[in-house]
Parts: sequence; C-alpha cells; structure tokens
Amino acid sequence: MAILCSCESGWFVSHDKLVESWFGDCDFPEVAQPSAMKLKDALFDIRTPFQMDSAAQKQAAMRSASDGSMPSKAAQRRRRRQPRKDDVPLTDFVQPGSWIERAACEIVSAAVARGHLDATPATQQELAGNNAAAREAAASLASCVLRDSEAPVCVGGPMTRRATLVRTFLVPAGARAQLGDIRQLAAFLTGSYDFILVDPPWENKSAKRKRSYATLSRDELLLALPLSRLACPEGCLVAVWCTFNAAHLDFVVRRLLPSWGLPYLTTWYWVKVTKHGEAVRPFHCPHKKPVELLVFGGSAAEALPRDKVLVSVPSSVHSHKPPLSELIKPFVKTSAKCLELFARYLVPGWTSIGNEVLKLQHLALYEPVSS
Repeated sequence: MAILCSCESGWFVSHDKLVESWFGDCDFPEVAQPSAMKLKDALFDIRTPFQMDSAAQKQAAMRSASDGSMPSKAAQRRRRRQPRKDDVPLTDFVQPGSWIERAACEIVSAAVARGHLDATPATQQELAGNNAAAREAAASLASCVLRDSEAPVCVGGPMTRRATLVRTFLVPAGARAQLGDIRQLAAFLTGSYDFILVDPPWENKSAKRKRSYATLSRDELLLALPLSRLACPEGCLVAVWCTFNAAHLDFVVRRLLPSWGLPYLTTWYWVKVTKHGEAVRPFHCPHKKPVELLVFGGSAAEALPRDKVLVSVPSSVHSHKPPLSELIKPFVKTSAKCLELFARYLVPGWTSIGNEVLKLQHLALYEPVSS
C-alpha cells in the first residue's frame, strides 16, 4: 500500500495507488494493450457504510426528510441508547474497540487535513446509491469463472523485470506465483524467507452457508503450513491476517505461532473507511466490525512498533486486503525474501502461493491509466 500520511497512531494508506505504481510499465508484446494499468477506480468508490439496500434507502429518506446532513432527533435518540460493549478488549492480545476507534479517528483527521479524504457527510444521492458502482465493479470478477485448466500453474520469477500479461492475468515485475492447494503442496514447499504473510481462509458460518469459498478449520490450518521449512534460520518475521474473532485470535497467538516456534510480537489493526472517512461498519456492531487484525510473530530486523493502526478505503472485492510490502520494509533486512501463503494476488518481488493466487490479477479488475 502507498503510505499517504502517518501520525503517532499509524498510517493512512492507499491500496489502489500502490498497485498502480506496479503496472506503470507493462510489457504486452502479443496484444494491443496500454503500457500502464491500474485497478478500476470504481472498486474503491466506497462512499457510504456497508448495509443492505433497504437500510440505505431508509437512511436516504431520513436525510431527505431532515432537509440536511444531520439525522433526525429520533434517530439520534435511538443511536444514544445503543449499548457500547467495545471498551473491553477482544482478548488479552489486542486493544479494545474504543481505543482502535480513537486511533482511527486521529488518522482520518490527518488524511482529511492532507486532502486524501472528504470530510463532508455523504449526500442523499450517495446514501441511496449504496456503493452501487463499487459493487458492480466487484461483480465483474464473478462473471469471469476461472477453471483450473485455464490458469497457469506457475508464473513469473525474479528475472521478469517488467509487468507482463500471462493469458488474462497481470503479473507484476519479479513476482512469482504457485497455483495450488497448500495442503497438497506443503510437502514440496521449501525456502528461506525473511518475511512470511499468511492470509488464511478462516472458517465461518456465513462462508459455510453460502459456500462462497473454501475454508479451513483451525486444526487444518495448523497442520497445513510447514513454516519451519520456509522460515530463514537467522530469523523470520511472520504476519497472520485474522478476522475480529476472539477464537481465531487466541488460536493464532496461543497455538499457531508456538507450533512454529515463534514468539508473539504484537497486533496491528486495519480499519476500513469510506471516502468520507466514516467506518464502513459501526465499531459497536456486535456482529461485523470495520476492523481486521494483523498478528505478528518471530523476529524483526528493527523493533516492531506495538498496536499500530492502518486506515484505508477498502476494495469492494471480498477479502481484497491491501498489500503490506511498503509497511514492512523498515522491519526486514534489505532485499528480504518475502512469501505469502493463501495469496489472492501478486506482489512485485514476492513469492505467492494458494489456490486463488491469480484471482485478483484478472484483467477484469483493471483498466488503462488515462494519459
């Protein structure tokens, strides 16, 4: 992610601007394509919090009835009566939701002051639209059904010095992808990596019910990853993406990291906001939070700061997390070897492995950079 501004609490970052920098010089020798590509702007056109269309229409009607940007008195009273349960930490390893919210607000204020976010409230039209453009852009990926026979098993490598097009997938310079189920590839994976990022397909009730993507139980995850064969013997920094779930977090800190022989270091917090700087979900919501966790273990070349918050406008594609390549640079050695497991996209110079490793490289998600 491109770091647009920083303050004591953390950073405001731009997923799309960083990816655009990766594809500023593309080599497309066989097809008539522009030399510079970027993720579609519409993917990040998040102007209002995530909600059902019916709720969005109701909120837009309330905005219209109040003839201004403030909600009605009744709505304000209902909001005040909502209980706040986020002053208690999720577990011993993280800060309470109220702390995360305050830190995010400080970062949002810094981003607004520098012109990266719009401080004005969402308009009635934006409320009624309910991020329609962003949702439609994400749906374009769903229409591109990827069959195993269509995807290359292994692409890229350290010698590819320009971004290239492999079939219908954009491959950044120096990126290497291995397509396959990590449980089946585990016996063959080797390496000596200085930084390893793990983005597990955590098991949850919604994914099970919708069957929208394959998930792994916590025990399956523990058995699937041969970190001892992949980590650099001289020291390795490991980061694990984790949903805001006490059971998952406890598993990562108490079982997963110890099983790899790694000490727990700290947790960072990714807070998702709209273009107006509003959290995409209420912090006090008992079900879904606007926060995902990044749990660190192992060793860092420089002291890793504790409890940092990264704020960004998220992609509308499910589980399209911002790249960490720029953020972790100060904490790994120069020319560090980096690996992502359960990857869904590629990063320049990194090795990425997973059964959806090319999913978010599909041309359907990209557009030319206008001159």
